Amino acid sequence: MHDQDLHFLIELVRSSTGIQLDVSKSYLLQSRLNPLLRVEGMKDLHELCNALRGSGARRLLPQVIDAMTTNETSFFRDSAPFQQLAREVFPGLLDARRQLRKLRIWSAACSSGQEAVSLAILMAEHFPELRNWDVRILATDVSPAMVARCRAATFTENEMGRGMPPELRQRYFDRTESGWQAKREIRDLLHVREVNLIQPLVGVETQDLVLLRNVLIYFDEPTREKIFQGITRVLAPDGFLLLGTAEKPRSDGYERAFGPNANVFRKAA
Repeated sequence: MHDQDLHFLIELVRSSTGIQLDVSKSYLLQSRLNPLLRVEGMKDLHELCNALRGSGARRLLPQVIDAMTTNETSFFRDSAPFQQLAREVFPGLLDARRQLRKLRIWSAACSSGQEAVSLAILMAEHFPELRNWDVRILATDVSPAMVARCRAATFTENEMGRGMPPELRQRYFDRTESGWQAKREIRDLLHVREVNLIQPLVGVETQDLVLLRNVLIYFDEPTREKIFQGITRVLAPDGFLLLGTAEKPRSDGYERAFGPNANVFRKAA
């Protein structure tokens, strides 16, 4: 790959998504973009870069973003955070919002939807009273392809095998020709849209719980700070923030909500 093309692609990904790729990871660009080259009938990345510099940018850029964003996910991923949500976070939110009977939750990098669907199932299983509340799970991703998949809430047999217990599968999914689809009662809780976390969060209402798990690790420090400022602005004063195991808030204005071993935070009083 020409150095000029390498730096062009790295900057294109960074400016479009905030994801910072190292120059030494040129092989990652090649391997992830090869399927796009085949679909487009292009012989190499140089041809793709020329198209992206010209009239093909509008059509090709979303496909490049889809290829370069990490979509590793599973149902009830890591299990412990979901146990904590059921034991401590949701009971606290239900007590605090009982008069309003309104709850807003945001899966801020939803990928193909497993996290958002897991949240909906957790609420249906443990907190049936929420059926009579105004509950909305906002599920967002920068990838148009992932947004479409999340909106469909359809999963392959292999994806269902990653974290979805058989008894929950039977209760909350319908069989389809290609796999399984979340039942209407689950899908109705999801409000799915495309959101780029490095852009202003237009139209994102105040959230009671934000899940931003294993997201910040893909960005450089200034971008992490920018994302975190946006999240902080939309998180309710008494809301909760759930981060990935290796992540922590980019601000001193947060405290651990349930002891030193928890990765659930809330704004400091």
